[in-house]
Amino acid sequence: VSGAPSEQCGTAADGATLTGPSRNGFCANSDEDTHAVCASSLPANFCGDTGQSGWCTPFVGGPWCICMWAFAEYSEQHGCVDLNLAATDKEGICQKYSDNGKDLKKARECLRCPP
Repeated sequence: VSGAPSEQCGTAADGATLTGPSRNGFCANSDEDTHAVCASSLPANFCGDTGQSGWCTPFVGGPWCICMWAFAEYSEQHGCVDLNLAATDKEGICQKYSDNGKDLKKARECLRCPP
């Protein structure tokens, strides 16, 4: 069963922007929006390596709600990203196999989803 994460992902590295698609500090329920994964600290190469350098560079180094597909893509290239699991919809993501056309196999492995 998916649902809203129990904890806030937090405030971004800029010190002002709340994370999450609604900018309330919470990542999404995976059934409602792709931004369901709370990266504890957005890696420096995340933006460019997932093709999102236009908007996400100011948020590198702090927590951020990332897309399920981008989590899978980055993790395939560099290994699992450090997550705040209480702020991530793990249960919902574990029920999904693709997001935005991207196979979520590596994301599911990183989350240690049951087979």
